[in-house]
Formats: sequence, structure tokens, C-alpha cells
Amino acid sequence: MSELWRNAIRCATLPSEAEIAYCQTHCDIKNLELDEVHGTAFLREEGMKLDLGGIVKGYAADEARSILQARGVQNAQINFGGTVVAIGRMQKVGIQNPFQKTGISMASITLKNKAIVTSGSYEQCFFHEGKRFHHIIDPRTGNPSCSGLLSVSLIGDEAVALDALATGICCLGQDAGMSIVRKHGISAIFVTNNGSVQITPELQGQISFYG
Repeated sequence: MSELWRNAIRCATLPSEAEIAYCQTHCDIKNLELDEVHGTAFLREEGMKLDLGGIVKGYAADEARSILQARGVQNAQINFGGTVVAIGRMQKVGIQNPFQKTGISMASITLKNKAIVTSGSYEQCFFHEGKRFHHIIDPRTGNPSCSGLLSVSLIGDEAVALDALATGICCLGQDAGMSIVRKHGISAIFVTNNGSVQITPELQGQISFYG
């Protein structure tokens, strides 16, 4: 499914309903068999592929942190583009403005021994008949998510967990997203398609918005 929409974005052409239906039928998550004892994964359906894009940067950032700390590094910042881990002293991290080009921040936040992960639909996208189509696919519909959220930033301890949750929240929307972050005890910054911003209460005083 993700490959189908990556091709669509690259060619600026919508996939057919038949292609989407085929992917939904043959690429069901139930066809992924995980063996926790042996640490293996098996895809039951021939031709299936497993795309780790929703978690891989978070996993890599956590691994990089473990390597640095094992070698005695006390202060560092790991930045994998939308996935940042702050080690040691208090550090300022910029939060991408989803309405501006990459590298322009809408705010900054101070972090210490925390990870921040941002997922959003604002970079990989194209327009068709005035409607924007992007790369975050809702598995329930087989189409790009239309939850009203443009950007989700989560702050917590493990980047890999934040990466997975941020992508899911982009599909589920603001109300469900707030329930999820409260359940997991993490902090969040939501930016909607119309530009409104919502943050969790504990971020007051930690985050500074630019005019």
C-alpha cells in the first residue's frame, strides 16, 4: 500500500480503486506472523513487503543513543530529520513549521534526556483536482489520512514508540490522539490543517512559539 502511494506521489497520479482494493485484500496485517521467541517475521501472502518507514528512524535514533552512552558520551543531540534525541544537558530543539519549507521552525522546545518525533503530511504530497494527497495512509480506507491533522510532534523517552504513535495519531485525529498521549504519559503538539495548535498542559513554559 505504501509503495502504491509513493509511486502515486512521484508520478502525481492517483492509483485506481482496484489497486487500492487489491492491496487491502492481500496486505492485511493479519498476514504478518511474528515469532517473539526466535525474533523472526514471516509474511504469509506471496508478494507482500513490510515497510518499516513508520518506526525505522525512531529505532535508529534509540540505537545511536545506546551506542553513544555505552561509550561514555554525556552530552549529544541525535537528529535524523524529524526525529531528535537530546542526551545530557538541556537543549533547544526546533519544531518544523508545516506551512513553510523544511528548516523553518514554528517553535522551539527545551529538552533533557528526551526524544521528540514529528510526523506530518506536509512534505511528501501532490495535488489532484485541488485536493492534496500525501504519504500517510490510513489502513482502514487505503487512502491518505484525512483526520484534519497536518503535523504531530510527540515528546517522551523512546523515539521508536513515539515514531509509531505519531504516525497512528496522524490517521486517528486530534481527539483520539489526545486520549492516546494521556494514556502513554507523553507530551504532544498538534497542528491542524487550518493552522490551529494544541499542546498538552505540561509543555507550558517549555515551548516558545515564533511570531
